[in-house]
Amino acid sequence: MAMLERVLQKLLPATADAAEREWLGSLLIAAFQNGATDEAALVATMDRKGKP
Repeated sequence: MAMLERVLQKLLPATADAAEREWLGSLLIAAFQNGATDEAALVATMDRKGKP
């Protein structure tokens, strides 16, 4: 969980609201469950995804 929180903090803009935090958190958890199990892989996976 600590790793996911670190990645979330790296990726969230300073102006992020609760909805954006929840959205990004759910994407991070899905990426982790799909095999991205280190910080670099999670960041790379998130970089490929855009905002809805």
